[in-house]
Amino acid sequence: MLRPRIKECYDVIPEAVDRYQIRSSEETTVMKGATVQQVFSHLLPLLDGRNTEDTITEKLASVASAALVHAVIEKLRAAGVVEEAATDPANGDSQGLSAEELAAYRHQLVFLDLTLERGSAVQAQLLLKKARLSIVGSGELAAALAREAIRAGVGRILGANLQPGNSISQIGPLVSSLVSFEAIGVETGDQQDLENLLDAESPTLLAIAIDRGEPVLLEAINKFSQSRNVALLHCVANGTQAIVGPLVVPGQTACLTCYRLRVNSHVEFYEEQRAFEAWVKSNGHRRATPGTPPALANMAAAMAALEIIKHVTEVYEPEIYDRFISIDALTLEVISHQLLKLPRCPDCGGGRSSIRYSSWQEPR
Repeated sequence: MLRPRIKECYDVIPEAVDRYQIRSSEETTVMKGATVQQVFSHLLPLLDGRNTEDTITEKLASVASAALVHAVIEKLRAAGVVEEAATDPANGDSQGLSAEELAAYRHQLVFLDLTLERGSAVQAQLLLKKARLSIVGSGELAAALAREAIRAGVGRILGANLQPGNSISQIGPLVSSLVSFEAIGVETGDQQDLENLLDAESPTLLAIAIDRGEPVLLEAINKFSQSRNVALLHCVANGTQAIVGPLVVPGQTACLTCYRLRVNSHVEFYEEQRAFEAWVKSNGHRRATPGTPPALANMAAAMAALEIIKHVTEVYEPEIYDRFISIDALTLEVISHQLLKLPRCPDCGGGRSSIRYSSWQEPR
């Protein structure tokens, strides 16, 4: 039985006997007129999720007809002001979230309510619950992203830790009982071991979160994403700058090889960059210690987590489809950069298999 209630994201402010203001952080609606004066002032206290519509109409029988009461409730429902409460509030939402989950994700559910154009916040949260995120990386950024994913309610999180003993392995005590988290050590140079691990995990979303340039890892993860048709989020924090994005959707958006080639073509010392990447790829070298302050890693991880929420729930289009965001730790400047797909990218470009006479014919 339906138990309507005013959504938590709304304040209802009486301005006059025939005028009410309904306000959220995003919008303000004004209700006014004779029906508001006759019905709404009496109806409002009953829209608390404890009364069925039939009970409400019975309690307001002396005020208005059942048809009029139902019409007002339906209008509020259509405007997105009213939602259906749990059939049994003590047992959680009847759509699939437990009472514990409703409490844990209460503020996020309000956020989803504010931004969703269709569907319900609970349904969106359930999509996060069903998601399987594999985070490849180690250090502050990977650990921060894992923590944010846990708090967002991503149902299954795997930390493929390239350096056992580092931060991502040490967040076990922070794991919520509402999600599944596991950290597994993978040797830096063992690409086959990493591929086997990810194949066994079958993630619905991949993320690479690193604290320095790792060209070999980027190539391996990008190829895995493209060949398995799994979306891939890229983020890196190193020194004074962090990068969030791109979020690669295979067959639709620019991949990490597009990203690497585009970015390298704009570096000041191109030959030196190529020499550095070749040196890293040769393995066996002692690498410099990453200089990533936790605050910068947390900032980048929080932005990445928001993009994950948007991607999984489709509440809003992620900013980092075909884009990436740079964050400067010193100036706090945040810039969104466009990333164009390379027509002849060796990993995602369709132009290598056929002749294209016009750029706009290039398949995405």
